Amino acid sequence: GNMLVPESIRFPISCIIFLTGCIVDLVLKAALDNGGSEDLQVFLAGRNSFSYFDPHALFFIILPPLLFESSSGMSWHVLRKVLPSSVILALPGVIINVILTTLLSKGFLIDSAGHTFSWEAMFLLASILSATDPVAVVSALRSLGAP
Repeated sequence: GNMLVPESIRFPISCIIFLTGCIVDLVLKAALDNGGSEDLQVFLAGRNSFSYFDPHALFFIILPPLLFESSSGMSWHVLRKVLPSSVILALPGVIINVILTTLLSKGFLIDSAGHTFSWEAMFLLASILSATDPVAVVSALRSLGAP
């Protein structure tokens, strides 16, 4: 379906998958609220139990093959040449991003009682938001034709 849409207005496939999942979930919940069959209730109970995914499985089972696939086509000579400049650009960039996100979060985010969050909480949020996704970076570079 996504290939039938002109490339100038095409959404990334990850966005389409996310939105499709949200729509399917809303439809299933609406069907369950209207009574629903026993099969639907069993299906939704299975979906709910599957939604509790162990985060350690992500780091130890799913992430290593993704990173290996993304980096397996990389040339060692090119990596050796660009690694120093990449580190010089990446480390200060992430640190500056964390600091700015912490300051903006502290200034704009409030809890339900109208209080601001602690500096530690804002720093934690900023460090999570500022981290780069290595698989997405490699995919973006590959789509741009980078070596």
